[in-house]
Formats: sequence, C-alpha cells, structure tokens
Amino acid sequence: MARSLTPATFEGHEQETFYLMADETLVACELVEVERIKMPPPKKWGSAGHPLREEPFKIVFRGPLEHLLPQRTYPVRHDGLGELGGIFVVPIDKDEKGYYYEAIFN
Repeated sequence: MARSLTPATFEGHEQETFYLMADETLVACELVEVERIKMPPPKKWGSAGHPLREEPFKIVFRGPLEHLLPQRTYPVRHDGLGELGGIFVVPIDKDEKGYYYEAIFN
C-alpha cells in the first residue's frame, strides 16, 4: 500500500538529503522548502468524485548541477523516513547551487 504523504512527513527535514532514483542512478537532493498551500475550505469530493487532500502542500528539492532530472515520477527515499514511494517532480529553476525541483500534493 502506498504511504500517505503529508506536510508533517517533510517538515523538520529541510536541509536533509533525499535520494531520487533516476533509472539506475541515485541522485542526492536536498529538501530546501516545505510549504502548506492555503486553500478555501475543501469540499468533500472533487469534480471527478475523488476525495480531496485535506492539507495540500508543496516541497522543493535542490539537486546537483551535474544531473538534470526531467519531469516525471521518481522513487524517493530518506535515511530516516525510509521509502516514500513515487513522487512526481518538475524542474523549476537553476542557479549556481544546482537544479530545483517542485512536487505539489493536492
């Protein structure tokens, strides 16, 4: 069964290393941001009849300059949290420190 990820899963783990498995390469990425997304009070069901997430949030990772990860789902693990399952990440920025990737949970 897939693990349920919430903001609390990631809060307190900023500046820690998470590992994204890109094919046969394990890419070390630093968690740089966890942000709870403020939304109006949720309805019980979404437009497609699916339950809505009660706590939408986003996380941002910073990865190395040597390895640009394309937009897709990557298996993610953390030394303390273990296997987190697949997380869909999108490259959003680049600076002298690395590439930045965002994952939104809604």
